[in-house]
Amino acid sequence: TVIQPGSTVATSLSAPEATPKHVAMLRVCGDQWMMEPIRLQAVRPFQHADLVLSSLRRVPATEEDLTAVLCQKVEELIAKAEEEAPTNPFQEGAENLRRPLIRLRVEYTDSITCNPQRFGAKFVGRVANPTEV
Repeated sequence: TVIQPGSTVATSLSAPEATPKHVAMLRVCGDQWMMEPIRLQAVRPFQHADLVLSSLRRVPATEEDLTAVLCQKVEELIAKAEEEAPTNPFQEGAENLRRPLIRLRVEYTDSITCNPQRFGAKFVGRVANPTEV
């Protein structure tokens, strides 16, 4: 028996959804049983991070500085997603799953901000959710 406890896709862009997705193979022999986790190979990669601007050694003073800091962090998340993504060359449509979901939550208290849609536009074609980075 194969069971899927939960969703096979990220249902919300939150930290708990960034963990690898699995199904489980349940093996039963008499009154003994064993559950074997099997990592799904065709799941869109998802990386999540929090950034508190006031905790940086050098707090961005301009929108351009802020954009540079945020771009660097998103680039790191994209690289991590590509590194950790399962690959299955036999999966049809796998090329569409290569673009990761990225969520960077930024704490702006006492700091400048930038336009999220304009920022996300920098990653069109590279991430699956450029309007919600």
